Amino acid sequence: LQTQPYATIERMNLSGAVRNEVAGLLHSYLARLLDRELKSTVLLEELYRQSVPSISSMSA
Repeated sequence: LQTQPYATIERMNLSGAVRNEVAGLLHSYLARLLDRELKSTVLLEELYRQSVPSISSMSA
């Protein structure tokens, strides 16, 4: 799960600076979610899967 968001960002055609910013925002957002409410990696994974259905079906 840890590397999934970054792999997704890599697939997008973004400049390095934008990609780093997006990765940082996504990382802190997921970390905040995890700290506040989600203690289970399974829940976080499911949430991620629902938010990016096209990527999930590609890797499924």
